[in-house]
Amino acid sequence: MVNIVLLKAEIDDLEIPYGVLAKKCNVSRQTVNNWLSNPDSISAANAKKLADALRITDPDKLLSIFF
Repeated sequence: MVNIVLLKAEIDDLEIPYGVLAKKCNVSRQTVNNWLSNPDSISAANAKKLADALRITDPDKLLSIFF
């Protein structure tokens, strides 16, 4: 499960455009938009891509956003 509010807040805090995030995740911008509008569609592998792209390494933050 993904806490979409916290995920979007992290993206906003980093001021990373969805297009850049998509490139870092090796997906299309539309895919990122789909993930953010339907967080249940984010697989574990894609959650890892997002965490890596956003450089989220703090275990507490990872757990609060992605589980």
